[in-house]
Amino acid sequence: MSLSRILAFAAISASIAFADPLPEIEGTQMELRDTTVGVSGFWNWVVSHDKLGIGTTMSPDSGSSPLFEKADGSIVAEAAMHVGPDPEWSQEAADAGTLKYPYARVIMKFKREGCAGRECEVDFDALGIRYLRVKQRSAGSIRISVLNSATAETGAEPFVRVAPSDTPAVAVYDLAAEEYGFAGFDDEWFHGLPVWANLNVAPEGTEIRKVVRGLQWALVDEDGGDGTVLIESVEFLDSDRNVVDPVRLTGIEIRERQSALEPRLASRAAFAAFVSGGNVVVEGIRPGAEVALFDVRGALVSSARADSDRILLPAPKAAGLYLVRADGAVRVLTCR
Repeated sequence: MSLSRILAFAAISASIAFADPLPEIEGTQMELRDTTVGVSGFWNWVVSHDKLGIGTTMSPDSGSSPLFEKADGSIVAEAAMHVGPDPEWSQEAADAGTLKYPYARVIMKFKREGCAGRECEVDFDALGIRYLRVKQRSAGSIRISVLNSATAETGAEPFVRVAPSDTPAVAVYDLAAEEYGFAGFDDEWFHGLPVWANLNVAPEGTEIRKVVRGLQWALVDEDGGDGTVLIESVEFLDSDRNVVDPVRLTGIEIRERQSALEPRLASRAAFAAFVSGGNVVVEGIRPGAEVALFDVRGALVSSARADSDRILLPAPKAAGLYLVRADGAVRVLTCR
């Protein structure tokens, strides 16, 4: 890592020093592993930190959900954390197995808890996944790791550092296999591996892509420090940058109950609606049905009559919540 990047990270970390205790996250915290609520269709989120007694803390607390409903009805994953310093390394401690490293992290898994073997894994090659697109805000030394079944050493999963930002920013990472990681991950760190990783046992990116279990956002600071992360959306894209339906990764379809608009809706929609490639895609509708897109004020944005069970409408230019109406039902849609 260049000196300028090191100084930049150090300056940002120093600017977010927390008072004790950590700040509370605004909004309503969701129940842990509620399969009816999630971020971008991903529901299995948890925060976790060490219990070594060296100062590591998180808000929300370890073992709970990082998903919060905000005042506008949106659901985000958010956490503030302080991690304790790494232990002083010695050969004696290493040989004795007494080196205990602190951690503070937000974890997103694809599958249910209690899964085993292949049931826990997703094959990116089979699904045609090429890119990871995340809209996030962070401070401190936060990094995204790809959790998988092939990495032999705990903590040696491929990672990329998150560029700190004061407002949510979109980042796209190339997940094409490259040596021990991915093309879009930080190749100044052995293609996204920590410097201590044993390359003799590290799997190649081609192996990892077939056995991915989820993602992790972790605060990593060997001297101890503070960090925050807020994740608004997580999307996996194919080579044409179309969004891969999260149901194909999780096996679970999340109803749109997370929207604050839901109490106003008289019925639930059986059809699917999502944004992909600059269009609003509506599937599972009756051929000949009139499909309409409205903003939250009820103004008509666009409409068309379906020739089949699938139709495309131009995606709105302005981000926000919209309503899709078809076959006498309404679905809430978030455009980002």
